[in-house]
Amino acid sequence: MSDLKNRLEKYVTERRLIKRGDRLVLGLSGGADSICLLNILSDISKEWDLHVTAVHVHHGIRGEEADRDAAFARSAAEDRGVDFILRSVSVPKAAAENGLTIEEAARILRYSELDEIQRDISADRIVLAHHSDDQAETVLMNLFRGTGPDGLVGMRPESGNRIRPLLFATKAEIIQYLREEQIEYIEDSTNSDTDYTRNRIRNIWLPEIGRVFPDAANHIAAVAEDIGVWQTFIREKATEEYTFTDNRIPVTAYLRQTPAIRHEWLRKAVSAVVPGAKDVGRTHFKMIEELFTNPQTGRRISIPGECVARREYNYVIFEHKTYDARSKTEEYDIIELAVPGEAVMRSESGSVCYCAELVDFDKFNENKHSFFDEKDYTKFIYYGKIRYVLCLRYP
Repeated sequence: MSDLKNRLEKYVTERRLIKRGDRLVLGLSGGADSICLLNILSDISKEWDLHVTAVHVHHGIRGEEADRDAAFARSAAEDRGVDFILRSVSVPKAAAENGLTIEEAARILRYSELDEIQRDISADRIVLAHHSDDQAETVLMNLFRGTGPDGLVGMRPESGNRIRPLLFATKAEIIQYLREEQIEYIEDSTNSDTDYTRNRIRNIWLPEIGRVFPDAANHIAAVAEDIGVWQTFIREKATEEYTFTDNRIPVTAYLRQTPAIRHEWLRKAVSAVVPGAKDVGRTHFKMIEELFTNPQTGRRISIPGECVARREYNYVIFEHKTYDARSKTEEYDIIELAVPGEAVMRSESGSVCYCAELVDFDKFNENKHSFFDEKDYTKFIYYGKIRYVLCLRYP
């Protein structure tokens, strides 16, 4: 018999994810994972004095199948005596307006609705049904994209107002629990669509890995949790040392720190000007680090999110480009142009934005007009000949 309920109670107790008397908002898709969590939470709600509200977000895609999912989720919640809220959003519209993939838009809107409901009903936590296989998928996807330590942590058991009480369990254990308890659930047909990167990892790559290393998903999830513990320690130590403000890091203080503390200082500074720092990767951090070792005042790095990092005497300063307009950048001798990236040169007469892109050499030779129009302000440079960095210099 599955002991999933007892293990969940032990997991949330050890990590203090749920307290007696908590009001919880549960994201309920109707799939195996969220239905499992719905049933366990409703089973322990009387003993723990919990109040659970299940929320289903209708994404406005998949037509009749999505309507079926919403009806099933409502019925499942009502059968367990759990309050139910249905919210409807238009994922295709949000994706088109914001230049997002359907997956990204759905996740953003779903979390936004859950956050709003949590505030409306004064709930303590939002409960999500991610499990260890989801964790393994997330870590691998981040790793393949070129992540740093943050990406290798994957999903945390507790992240702000969100908790994941099933992060210890495998998908197979969840399915076994539902079968033993004779509990029905539904399948989202898009989960088998391997056009989505996560689904390829889930349905093709992880099963292949599992044939060679049967417990691979659990091992990946366990390592992610270990890295999370180390990261928490490093962040606490970095906070003890990080006593400066205004997003100005003193160069001498920075160079005295260990590499781990240095990275955390940079992460804190970047996050202060680029909320979430979603598109700030390893390459950007490497370039920022060079500002501390090159003493030339005025050198700068463009950071995704319309931000810059610049060296000013014994400080490296992080700021948004709108703020940067207040500084007299025409006094600086050199501005570094990231490749790929962009940099802005400002003067009393206005601003000029310079953009750099990488162009495939063979395709460029075949037909350069497919990349750029012939214009005076378009220049081509052989990237292999650039020994250090590409810079812009004021006249």
